[in-house]
Amino acid sequence: NFTSTETTTPSKPTEPEGILGMSVTNAGFRNKDVPLPKGKWKSIPIGDAGGYSLGILANGTSFIADTELTFKGLNPGAAVIGRFYLVSYKKGTPTRRLKGGTYPAKEIVGTAGTSLGSVMQMAKSSRTPDKGRSIRLRFKVFAGTKGVTFTKASHRFAKD
Repeated sequence: NFTSTETTTPSKPTEPEGILGMSVTNAGFRNKDVPLPKGKWKSIPIGDAGGYSLGILANGTSFIADTELTFKGLNPGAAVIGRFYLVSYKKGTPTRRLKGGTYPAKEIVGTAGTSLGSVMQMAKSSRTPDKGRSIRLRFKVFAGTKGVTFTKASHRFAKD
């Protein structure tokens, strides 16, 4: 008769973290109303304290970014457009928007009352920063009509 005194604890399955298994490295929540200018792109601050960058990207970094927005004053059937874009940043110098560093836009269509929409981007950075600068991901919105205000924004950024 064989008796084992060894006990094994079953391993706990690992749960994916963050967004699609990537760890969220930056999240921001904006609760202050921001009026959108008609016919112009407006960069959205990350968090109530300001700052615009969702994340810093090294060349070859895979990332997922997600921004959810709540609007008032967006008429039913009218739309705002949101998209992510890349900039070259160095403290104390002008920020430069990178040519070809704008990701596809997504429309958010207005509904009666409050309008809600989200924009998600999955990509791999193919940019190498200039010496002393970093590549940063940002988000902006375009409203084609006047009187549109975004009232809340939540941002999540994850990378491998």
